[in-house]
Amino acid sequence: MEEISNLAKKLRDCTMSDENEVRHLNSGINSLLKEKYKWECRIVELGGPNYRSRHGQYIESLGGISMPNSSLKIFGVAISLPEYKELLNSDDKTEISSKIVSKPPEVTVCDAYYEEINKKEEDRIKTLEREKEIEFKKKKRFLEKEISVEYLLKLIDDKKKEIEQFN
Repeated sequence: MEEISNLAKKLRDCTMSDENEVRHLNSGINSLLKEKYKWECRIVELGGPNYRSRHGQYIESLGGISMPNSSLKIFGVAISLPEYKELLNSDDKTEISSKIVSKPPEVTVCDAYYEEINKKEEDRIKTLEREKEIEFKKKKRFLEKEISVEYLLKLIDDKKKEIEQFN
């Protein structure tokens, strides 16, 4: 949260003139906010308090503007960037969300690469799980047989004792 606050302070500094740096800082804040939100969701999953309800207040306290129907937030000087001005002035909300969601082709290629790695890793994990499950079932069957043999031997001994008592 401290890192997010520091980046927001830099963006509120009106002396910044480099548009690329402003874009970079704004996207950095957005990525940190997404990570923060994921952790807040995980805290709720684990039974902790729900900090997500204060998310909007937190954005406003940093001087940010939330875009409708989007996870994009705009901070400080970034409001003066042409693409954000256009989004803010646009009346059509569907137009806003379609412009924000689109990804550059490099990102799509990168996502596909990581998805392929994740699928390979998932297949490997499933194979290992199947092997462990088969091994566990074999051990379980062996233990059940072992227990049943012990139980039978005990029964035989008990029956011998009963027969000896009658003789």
